[in-house]
Amino acid sequence: MFAIHRPCSSEAQQRYPRTIMQAARMPCAAHPVASSSSRTPQLGRLKRNDCLSSSAQFRSAPFPNLGCLFHAVSAISELGVQLNEEALPSNNTSAKVKDAAELTLELLEWPRLLLVVSSFAGTASAKELIQNFELPSARGESECLLSMTAAAIDLLSLLGSSLDFGGIQSKLMDSCLLRLQKGFVINGQEAAAIAMLLQFTETIQHDLKTSMEQNVRSENVLRVFLDTICTMGVQQEVAKAISKTVDEDGNVKDGASPELQRARVQYRMLETKVQELVKGMLREQEVGASTQEVDGRYCIAVSNEYQRTFPGLLLKSGGSTSYIEPVVLVSLNDKLGEARAAVSKAEYEALRVLTKKLLSLVESLTSLLEAVIQLDVVVARAKFSLMYEGSMPAFTGAQVETKSPKPGQGLSLQLRHAYHPLLLHQYKEHLHLQRARIRTRQKEASMELLPPVSIDISVAWNTRVVTITGPNTGGKTAAMKTLGLTALMAKSGLYVLAKEPAFLPWFDAVFADIGDEQSLFQSLSTFSGHLRRINDIKKLSTKDSLVLLDEVGTGTNPNEGAALGMSILESFASDKEGGAFLTIASTHHAELKTLKYSDNRFENASVEFDEESLKPTYRLLWGVPGRSCALNISERLGISKSILQAAERHLGLANAEINQVIMDLEKSKRDFENGIIEAEKYLKNAKVLHGNIKEAAEVVQEEEQNAAVQASNLIQEEAHKARASISSIHQRKLSILEKSPATMPSHAETSPVKGLILNLEGKEFIGRVGSTVFVPRLGKEAKVVQVLSGKRMVVVQSGSIQLRVSFSDVKL
Repeated sequence: MFAIHRPCSSEAQQRYPRTIMQAARMPCAAHPVASSSSRTPQLGRLKRNDCLSSSAQFRSAPFPNLGCLFHAVSAISELGVQLNEEALPSNNTSAKVKDAAELTLELLEWPRLLLVVSSFAGTASAKELIQNFELPSARGESECLLSMTAAAIDLLSLLGSSLDFGGIQSKLMDSCLLRLQKGFVINGQEAAAIAMLLQFTETIQHDLKTSMEQNVRSENVLRVFLDTICTMGVQQEVAKAISKTVDEDGNVKDGASPELQRARVQYRMLETKVQELVKGMLREQEVGASTQEVDGRYCIAVSNEYQRTFPGLLLKSGGSTSYIEPVVLVSLNDKLGEARAAVSKAEYEALRVLTKKLLSLVESLTSLLEAVIQLDVVVARAKFSLMYEGSMPAFTGAQVETKSPKPGQGLSLQLRHAYHPLLLHQYKEHLHLQRARIRTRQKEASMELLPPVSIDISVAWNTRVVTITGPNTGGKTAAMKTLGLTALMAKSGLYVLAKEPAFLPWFDAVFADIGDEQSLFQSLSTFSGHLRRINDIKKLSTKDSLVLLDEVGTGTNPNEGAALGMSILESFASDKEGGAFLTIASTHHAELKTLKYSDNRFENASVEFDEESLKPTYRLLWGVPGRSCALNISERLGISKSILQAAERHLGLANAEINQVIMDLEKSKRDFENGIIEAEKYLKNAKVLHGNIKEAAEVVQEEEQNAAVQASNLIQEEAHKARASISSIHQRKLSILEKSPATMPSHAETSPVKGLILNLEGKEFIGRVGSTVFVPRLGKEAKVVQVLSGKRMVVVQSGSIQLRVSFSDVKL
């Protein structure tokens, strides 16, 4: 997923870039990759410790005496002296950018989502790349990431579950390549890791080529990945050399060299001799002793009371057990040690020979490992998107450039049935756990977890600020986090968890002020903490930014807070410096809802509340301002009517009428949305029926064509048989007629004609005009030229002779 990619130069490349590595190796100008990567300079990956170390050095650079300053501030705070912000050294702009971005990602729980995505990767290096992902700095990079994710999804649909990277030991390969670069001899496990990498590469090459042959339409999809792997190919002789030297577990094989084979034969012979000798000694004594091995020397473990039973050297004593090396085993153990050393030397020599063959291939193996890791990253993105049924998002163009917005009609952002990815992940994990308990028949009680509620977000092109109002715990913050995470997912090349079509602007940054920002250390109240964060966001926000503000204007006097909140939102709606492309703000101040009616850049939204159950539905109602539910809830909870009536008088009639209007708007909104849902249902059913009818029509048409072809074939076959039969009969008759009358046998005795001549006496004539019949009176065949059914006679012609004969005088 998560390398920085060069923008695609054409529509075809945007869908399927030529190679993954061409796109993945392009570092981001805003986030240069450190050259001190723990792998290789080509891979360009920062490990977690490297990132933290670089961050610490970067932050502390402007403050050489930061430690002293920290203690000074602590001392002043203990004395109760408030420290003005101006008294502290100000960070430079780069540090503020990094701090604001990191803080926003933490508030939105972006690292937690990356951790979920990384679980779909097979290699440890790919997991690390995903978890340390840096957001792209250009729209083209995000589009390339999305196009690669789309290609990987198509690839998974073709190859299925065969694309598993779990067998690649990337970390072990890292150490192996490092040892090879330094000229050290690799061990058996490292050689086996190389063999596994080559085997995986060969397998995926075969699968890709096979799929390309079977799926010509998907050739462009598969070519992207095939080119990546094939261009990094390594000679098969290397794989054969490794398989000859070590097995799958990294153990050096006997056949690695003749010297190793001889050494192991010698070692096994001595080991067998020692074991048989020890067993004989144990059978003779029968004192409950056993064979043990201490520091590579065979000995006998016996109780201390029977120590003198086996004369020899005491190798070790522990508790009530003594480990004795009998005298007769001393020389054999010495020889066994020498044989073991010879085996180790021969194994090392075999690995040294193998290492020598691999030295010239270090660069190729490094590139191949890099390609596989990058492919693992892309496939992990695709697997995540498939698991959670995501949709490929489209980025809308700049507001000033588009007069007729596409793909939505007048919308810059549309997310239908959008889910919070972490809530959906939590729900799926809960379901998986419950199913596992059901399978194992566990009866543990667990708290029921309801499925997350999806929300709809539709923002018009001229809308710059959306104010969300409604009761507490109604889902306002969750809705803002859903939008923030969705924007980050699309930017990172992940499919968004919403129904198609899903489109949104490409935001250069996402800034959030969510939660309570109290700071006892800095003597900041909740109100001051919010203002400080908003002030930092104002300094960094651009015309392409997304800003999320939670409970704007709270924590102080309601009138002043409302006035300040209105001015803050108006500043973000401005096209001047510090403005934003889109700002989503939640609030309890009713005054902020009125901005929509005086400025078309503002829009209202609210979270729905079910007064019957006194619980929020977590649905987001677009275009409807939130209303107060306190009096209605109080009435249902049994509060005295006199108190409620007094409260209504304090509120005034106008407020009650506004609430009634909002209630009517909410009902109309629900009815409208229910109508849309019902219409979509009917449309879906109509599409299914249309597809079924079309499919049935195609089947009928195909069957008719098949039936016509079969009938034509059958007719031709029967006609061919009939022509062949007629021709055969005709040839037989001609051969009979060509014989002389003297030698010609009677018709009853002529075998070719027998069974083919039918006496029609006493029956209806079954021939017709043009039929050929046999006339015994003429002794030959004649042609029927007229049938006289009433007289039971026919007129036949043979040559120039015509005569009239009865039915009984002709034979067919």
